[in-house]
Amino acid sequence: MKAMQLSERYRDEAWAMARFEQAEYACLAVNGENGTPYNIPLCIVRIDDALYFHTALAGTAPDLLRKDGRASITCTTYTKRDPQHTTLLFESAMAFGVVTEITQLEQKREIMIGFFGKYLPGDPKTEAYATRASMRAAVWKFDISSISGKENS
Repeated sequence: MKAMQLSERYRDEAWAMARFEQAEYACLAVNGENGTPYNIPLCIVRIDDALYFHTALAGTAPDLLRKDGRASITCTTYTKRDPQHTTLLFESAMAFGVVTEITQLEQKREIMIGFFGKYLPGDPKTEAYATRASMRAAVWKFDISSISGKENS
């Protein structure tokens, strides 16, 4: 991969992982039919050094992920127009890696508990939601092979 053109905007792996942890949503790019890009907006949760997301059990996204797990994922956690310049202030992160499906029901449930903990913190029904969701959704692990962040502040 080429070096970032504006190297002063580069942020390290730890900074980038923190952006993924904070992100409300991200976009996953995968190889679509006939080599066309396919971009999937999704909610993510970080557990240890991996990112997790969920999709429907069947459909275009899970079909493509099962066919070819190579992917990239991006998130933006902050944007603001700079009134003094013709630019945008931002914080973003990008990662490349491989997606694999989590099929064990108990492991899916534990990951879904992580989702509900992030998106519905303190909700007393987290365990019940996670149990139901783990049976109704495909859960995916994104193993990161490279990651970087970028900031213009």
